[in-house]
Amino acid sequence: MKIYVYIGDVSHLNTEKRAEYLENLSEYRKNKCLRFKYETGKNLSLGAGYLLSLALQDFGLNEKYADYGFSENGKPYILHYPMIDFNLSHSGTKVMCVSSSDGIALGCDAEQIRSGKLKVANRFFTENENRLLESLSSETEKDDIFAKLWTLKESYIKCTGEGLGRPMDTFEFFGDDGELRVRVKTDNDTAADKGYVNDNGFIMDTSYGFICLNDLTLNEPDKEVKDLYKYSICYKKCVLTDKPVIEVKNIIL
Repeated sequence: MKIYVYIGDVSHLNTEKRAEYLENLSEYRKNKCLRFKYETGKNLSLGAGYLLSLALQDFGLNEKYADYGFSENGKPYILHYPMIDFNLSHSGTKVMCVSSSDGIALGCDAEQIRSGKLKVANRFFTENENRLLESLSSETEKDDIFAKLWTLKESYIKCTGEGLGRPMDTFEFFGDDGELRVRVKTDNDTAADKGYVNDNGFIMDTSYGFICLNDLTLNEPDKEVKDLYKYSICYKKCVLTDKPVIEVKNIIL
């Protein structure tokens, strides 16, 4: 089982490159890009689409001629190729695409690490997750763990296809960095039966990438926290193996 991870930075996209990439995208991706009012949004959408086109080339497909279908909650997929799954994300100036042709569900999230996110955690995290954040003494560590949890949560709901239909405070993570799993809150609202059940069908990859703003590497750089990005990948268990080979490709846009 193999997962491809493409990561790029759109901060240096010029007019010539934008026109070239746009011309070679499908009508769906092209229209998605052009719907953005501001250049920042257009560049991020365009960059994500370009990474997807590279990912599909790995499977012998041309994104320009791809036909898309959509799940009940709007997650896109490639028609006629049920074994292929992909997911896109972007944050700040970074774009990301994960893909596989092994018939596994995928979700990913890239986030710029920012300070002062505890109010967001109070709104969207579970009691256990908020308790963990409050137990940390260092603000830098709090920012880092918040980013880790947030990317995990985003990756999970994108992987399952539930999206925001699954509230962020109805699931949480347990285990360690060797094998993180997710607990999902049951739908039974009676006080005696409220609780979480383990969703062992999904596993989180633990190779969180630290990407320097100006130097695309997967090693933690000696930079200020605000200059860091973090990503997470969620994938559905495969009957052949639980741990896929993950190949990361840094792309210059």
